[in-house]
Amino acid sequence: MKMNQIIKITAFLLSIFLIIISSIALSKTADSLNIYLTNAFMALNNGKLSEALINYQNALKLDTLNSSAYKGLGDVYSLMGNHRKALENLKKAQKLDTANADIINSLGVTYGYLGDSAKALELYRQAVSMNPENITYSKNIGSLLTSFKRFTEAQSYLKKAIQHDTIDAELQFLVGNVYIAQGKYESAEKYLDQAVALNPKEVKYHYNQGIVKDKLNKTEEAETAYKVAIAMAPYHFDARQHLGVLYILTGKPKEALGQFEEAIKIKPESEEAKISLGAAYVYNEMPEKAEAIYNELQAKNPKAAAKLLRLITLPEDSTGGH
Repeated sequence: MKMNQIIKITAFLLSIFLIIISSIALSKTADSLNIYLTNAFMALNNGKLSEALINYQNALKLDTLNSSAYKGLGDVYSLMGNHRKALENLKKAQKLDTANADIINSLGVTYGYLGDSAKALELYRQAVSMNPENITYSKNIGSLLTSFKRFTEAQSYLKKAIQHDTIDAELQFLVGNVYIAQGKYESAEKYLDQAVALNPKEVKYHYNQGIVKDKLNKTEEAETAYKVAIAMAPYHFDARQHLGVLYILTGKPKEALGQFEEAIKIKPESEEAKISLGAAYVYNEMPEKAEAIYNELQAKNPKAAAKLLRLITLPEDSTGGH
């Protein structure tokens, strides 16, 4: 065999060997990458943000163009409250994968946190158009539209989402809120009762349930809902204010006074709290204290003082729009 042939065969065998070695190395890298991404995803779902962060960062060391890792980092930073860093990573993810609705939705969430609601809405619309059946996308856009007071439009997204997921407490809550805004309290009651049943540990569900029961003159149920909210969140100013007014309207001035006294501790400078407390003093036959509050309000804001005067001279108006 000639030397040239030997050299060619040797070179060929060497190239085969290098391909095999390279394939093994790539396979190991891919396996390691998948392990990092899987561990990160599991850690993120379990609320272990630091662990998720490290795994996503390790994944990017193996593959600097991995959109899933950048998207994961964005979600982690968002949950950590570092929304600027979240935006930075999500933009990188979108640049690598422009047609990924999950990335676009996460960008919408991040812009929402950063206060750019218009941009968030634009991105939510884009995500929904790409995947109309996704419940999370519909819930996000519905929630944002509710904050814009575009209730009819919000309702269309939220009702569509709830058809696919009847056990999402937040969805039930959001639909209930839309009905509250529309003054459809009986419909709102149905959804808020369901939200509370699905997640009784959420304060806002009990509070809004109390508002609806109150509007429907179900005073005992309203009282219970407000009291549950207050037991869970003793510094819930609005719940104490609403419960205090409910007590005034149901002839329990002493109980009302207790709620208003606690409310003003939470917001000492609140004119609303002072007006309510002043009225409660009158109903509890404590005119000197009521007069002191009236004089304080008169000195700072005569309109607020006039409102207090109307409340104590015209008890039928004491709902204050409640």
